[in-house]
Amino acid sequence: MKSVVLLGVGDTMLGGMVSETIINKGENFVFGRVKEILPEHDIFFLNLEMPFSEGSSPVLSHAHESFVVPFSHIKVLKYLGVHVTNIGTNHLMDFGEKALLDTIELLSNEGIHPVGGGKNENEARKPVVLEVKGSRLGFLGYCKIGEYTAKGDKGGAAPLQKESIMEDVENIKNKVDYVILSLHWGTELSEYPSPDQVALAHSLIDAGVDVILGHHPHVLQGIERYNSGLIFYSLGNFIFDNKAGKVFYEGMLKERSQSVIAVVYLSGVAPPNYDLIPVYFDDSFRLVPAEGSRKEEILKRIEELSKAIEEGGYYQRFFEKGVEGIIKREVKTYIERMKKEKVRFLIWALKNFKWRYIKTIIKYMKSKFASMLIKDNRRFKNGK
Repeated sequence: MKSVVLLGVGDTMLGGMVSETIINKGENFVFGRVKEILPEHDIFFLNLEMPFSEGSSPVLSHAHESFVVPFSHIKVLKYLGVHVTNIGTNHLMDFGEKALLDTIELLSNEGIHPVGGGKNENEARKPVVLEVKGSRLGFLGYCKIGEYTAKGDKGGAAPLQKESIMEDVENIKNKVDYVILSLHWGTELSEYPSPDQVALAHSLIDAGVDVILGHHPHVLQGIERYNSGLIFYSLGNFIFDNKAGKVFYEGMLKERSQSVIAVVYLSGVAPPNYDLIPVYFDDSFRLVPAEGSRKEEILKRIEELSKAIEEGGYYQRFFEKGVEGIIKREVKTYIERMKKEKVRFLIWALKNFKWRYIKTIIKYMKSKFASMLIKDNRRFKNGK
């Protein structure tokens, strides 16, 4: 069995100023410098953060932003040589069922395999299986549950539910040599996964998954080698207009503009191994390889984030930084949406209220209180 090389990249949104740059300057301007340095590979996997459609109408979305791009932008994925793309994201249904079906049809017609979304739940959970160099790779994609996820005959993203994922992994693991999962999960702009994410990832590796590619936080998170598997908790933004949408959040712009290309080696005789290619996009929306101090900075940060997961320090930092950040951002966003959409948004907010938000805030407050006690105790011991 020959070694298979898989490239995995993060959140890719071709709308906003990215779209204008592609139209005015071409895909070579945006992606050419990175394409030149890509190593030889067998599979290119990309997370797609928007549907392709024309003539579709936006729906009242869960999201702070609604994204869609014209059919012509499929040329970007063809230019990069994408083989498999996760469409199971919280933006898949921004423009309704028509955009969902348009996206699946367009990708399929262009020889690109969509995973993680479908016209019903069974289709959304259906794996993509590719044979490369005598090895069979099985891809599955899932998205955290919301109004955009599929259920029964309703189309959307495959729901990220432990029981159903375990069932799907069990059904495929003996039919393929490698199982690769794309998980659209976590907290936006948090550099740390939640304890629930880490526990789920470990369970999935134990169940037979070889590689987990995480998306959605829009910033890099740590990487973990767990038993015989690899977990990339978040690959960050591959390309994204961070100022697109109804409400612009100005925080962490530098972190949101940089990511890594994961180069995963599947040898069949040893656990998966990997290299990282740090990249970032500049103010002109040109994606470029990180060099010199910028490269060292990105790699060092990933090393620090990975160490926090290995040593358990991520737990406190998730509640201190991740939840605190999202509370501030959500409050600002909801106020702005209330101003714009008024009663319509209020009805949506009441209808889609989740008690788990309150539970998360309570956990955050407990964590914050515990942190204050620890700091006060240290001051007391030091006589301050």
